[in-house]
Amino acid sequence: ALVSAAAPEVVAAAEARAAALLQAEVRAYEAALDVASGSEREWLRRTVASGTLSDRAAASTLAVQESPLHALGALDGLVALAAKGERQLLAVLDGLVELWSAHLLPPTRKLRALGTRALSPPPPDALLLRWYAEHRLRGAYEAFVRRALVANAAGSATSVAHVKRRAVRALGALLAAAPEREAELLGALVSKLADPEPRVASAAAHALGEVLHAHPAMGETVVGETGTFALQPQLPLRAKYYAALFLNQTLLTRERGAVAVRLLRIYVALFAQLQARPPAAAAAPAPRAGAGGVGRKRKGPRGKGGGCLLYTSDAADEEDS
Repeated sequence: ALVSAAAPEVVAAAEARAAALLQAEVRAYEAALDVASGSEREWLRRTVASGTLSDRAAASTLAVQESPLHALGALDGLVALAAKGERQLLAVLDGLVELWSAHLLPPTRKLRALGTRALSPPPPDALLLRWYAEHRLRGAYEAFVRRALVANAAGSATSVAHVKRRAVRALGALLAAAPEREAELLGALVSKLADPEPRVASAAAHALGEVLHAHPAMGETVVGETGTFALQPQLPLRAKYYAALFLNQTLLTRERGAVAVRLLRIYVALFAQLQARPPAAAAAPAPRAGAGGVGRKRKGPRGKGGGCLLYTSDAADEEDS
């Protein structure tokens, strides 16, 4: 069962103790690796310290894959690199998306902050260490989503369209992989339907379709979010077009009656809104390849995440935060 948030002083003490435990654990792990494969470890250190951007990204990604618990520092470095600029983001993006979706995120629950754990009386060292590692992952993922993906998907006047498209595709892949920061990812993805660059808006529509393709049960949530977005009175006609393009691709079945009702209400409201609108100066954009292939029933757990041994098997730890 979930527990109430611990007192700030209890959380601070537990975090300090856990940080010391992690530091000792990392030292022991690296010493053992130095004995087992000294030359390879030395090469990795040199690469991370002074290699090319792509080599540094590859070496850090490999370290996280090998042992996430002992490479949280390397993960933080990759996230910081992704947030540094467009060139850096492109160098690490695919590797980070693969790490989060296939190795680091629990596929069926959200990550938990240390302060939501039962810290009184103090838990055993091994359990506290796992909780702290999950706490660190939660912070790193939040930074990656907000400072790298959402920021670059939003772009600026000087942003390159393909950078925004890559960020949009990453938002969709992570939304399909795990429930962590689900509302933020969905909101950011839907908002890109209004991007002035048609290829970016089309990529957002396609990514939303891929999410429903993987998780039909999310249909009402995704359709509702898109409908609320599309019905904003001041939204450009082009953005309404891409929202309608996505909604029109939603596959309906007898079991998805609530989605059908929601769609019908959105269509009626959108039609009424457009009828009351002054004649547009320009027609809606021509159709493009966009949101296709939605509605397949999900097989197995959401995504491939949870590959690292940072999460306990206790029922209490499987609860959402």
